[in-house]
Amino acid sequence: MIIVPKTLVWNWHKEIKKAFPKYNVAVLGERLVIRGGSTVTSKNNNERRGQVWLDFKTGLYDVLIMTYNDIETTKLSKKWFDRYTSEQIDKILVDAPADLSVKKLEELRNKVGSKIYDMFDIGNRTYDLGLDAFSDVGIDFMMIDEAQNFKNLYEPTPPFSEAVQYLGIGKAAKRSYHLDVRCQIVREEKNGAIVLLSATPAKNSPLEFYNLIQYTKPEAFRGIPSASAFLERFIRVEARRIPDTTLSTKMAPIVA
Repeated sequence: MIIVPKTLVWNWHKEIKKAFPKYNVAVLGERLVIRGGSTVTSKNNNERRGQVWLDFKTGLYDVLIMTYNDIETTKLSKKWFDRYTSEQIDKILVDAPADLSVKKLEELRNKVGSKIYDMFDIGNRTYDLGLDAFSDVGIDFMMIDEAQNFKNLYEPTPPFSEAVQYLGIGKAAKRSYHLDVRCQIVREEKNGAIVLLSATPAKNSPLEFYNLIQYTKPEAFRGIPSASAFLERFIRVEARRIPDTTLSTKMAPIVA
């Protein structure tokens, strides 16, 4: 499986067919059709997408190309969603103060759980009809092109009242969570490989690199259980006076 920006779908299709002419290559969301003597792309409806997905599962296609938006429409089984949610809550709670009361800890756990539910649009997302769950397809290799577009996975929660300035990382993105759980499925269900392609894996912040590694081999950072722990170990943050939008100055935490 190859996940690419929408604008690069057919470039990837052409290059794969050139390198491996005997491979059967499909695009989940589109197909090539002949109209007026010319070859053009046509968007697949839900039924057609479901058939392509089923054919990929049964081995009719060697490679399936999907866009960033496509990956979000593949179904998650309840087993995997519940497992991923539980693990993410535990990972985020690593940074919780040690002196929290049982009641406060439970409130925090519920708050984090609600955030993760929001990331997956539970209750609002309509999945394509006919698609089997992602974990049922048996994907053993997944490549993500322009992977830096998924850099906003974990955001640190340092002991400051406001966000750290010049950290170079944005808020956690929904599509990053969607990719993360599916990467975990590939790694653990089939002992599969995740390959990221990027010319700028850490353009603005070392935290971008930390987040991207979570997709491929999260155990690489043993002893660093969270983005906040990474921040504390490798990035120095200080309170300094900086200009604001009114050209006044204010005290704020910044990357030193």
